[in-house]
Amino acid sequence: MSNQEHRDILEAVKKSDSQQAAELVSRHIDRTGKELVEKIEKVVKNLAVSELEDR
Repeated sequence: MSNQEHRDILEAVKKSDSQQAAELVSRHIDRTGKELVEKIEKVVKNLAVSELEDR
């Protein structure tokens, strides 16, 4: 997904379509930010479970 998003952003920049590029960058940052939060939450949950199992 991310590689296609990067290509789409680059294409908008090449076309000098700043509005489209800005929209694509905004969506990309929003999506990847959400993915990062989900991954961090999973790591924290796994650490908590591991901590409980070690007791």
